[in-house]
Amino acid sequence: MQIGQTLKVLRTAAKLKQTTLADRLGVTTNYLSLVENDHREPSLSFLKKFAEVLDIPLGYLLWVVLDDHPADDTIAVREQMDGLLSALTRQRRYASPEHTAR
Repeated sequence: MQIGQTLKVLRTAAKLKQTTLADRLGVTTNYLSLVENDHREPSLSFLKKFAEVLDIPLGYLLWVVLDDHPADDTIAVREQMDGLLSALTRQRRYASPEHTAR
């Protein structure tokens, strides 16, 4: 899967609109669209910020891209990402100071 496709799948799995994510990343919606459609290569700093905003490990993002999933596997990858995002959210919620103080 191309980097842009991966970013789009992650954005939609996080239920974010392009405009919302672009604002959080400090880029224009047009630039984000170009990246998601593989017309622009994102910089490492962009990928770091993307991972930070979506609260996912940068290593996972790079693994998904480098693992070279075929385009036909987009749905399976989306399901994997949804599962990962859910697991990370649960993990962070249970590791939060409010939860451990109980």
